[in-house]
Amino acid sequence: MTWTPYADLDDLLAELLDHWGRILGDNLAGAYLQGSFAPVEELATVDHLGREWLFSNHGSRELVWDDHCNRGYTRWILRTHGIALTGPEPRSFMEPVPADLLRAEARTAIPTLMTDLATWLDIDTLAWGQRYAVVTASRILYTLATAEVASKPGALEWAQRTLDPRWRPLLAQVRDERVRGWEPDRPPRPGEAAAARAFAAYAVEWAAAHH
Repeated sequence: MTWTPYADLDDLLAELLDHWGRILGDNLAGAYLQGSFAPVEELATVDHLGREWLFSNHGSRELVWDDHCNRGYTRWILRTHGIALTGPEPRSFMEPVPADLLRAEARTAIPTLMTDLATWLDIDTLAWGQRYAVVTASRILYTLATAEVASKPGALEWAQRTLDPRWRPLLAQVRDERVRGWEPDRPPRPGEAAAARAFAAYAVEWAAAHH
């Protein structure tokens, strides 16, 4: 099967799908490249938004109960861009995520973005963290403005076109250096963490002024 542009990833997905099928049998209603282990009836309607589902974090080998993938923006991504490994297309059984709900999530997230990131990420010691903060702020503002969810490159491109031109050098730096990946041992250059915090503060002001 071909689901992605990467043969090795497709092989891994096929192997996982085979394991899930043997374990779950007829209880496997569908598998998609997005999200957690979700009951179909809870996934179909936003009435169950925020319920905890079994979730595996990046790089983790353990499942935990978390609402990480049961939020408006993750549901929008699944319904709009989800890749079906098996089962029906998400649009066929998921109701649309209301625009007001997506914007409300964004309004709630932007004022506490840096505080929330600081609970698990130190942008003063990780260059990757500086980039992540800028990208996340850009994605939140994009959702606030459009009631849609952008990819990381798409959000940076939108921010370059839409936000105050003084942020273009920072946005270009983040865009160009995203190819570096995680880099757990590389610290940010002098001033980069401060620039990310300043951009996040600007994002709060922009959100308040425009929405």
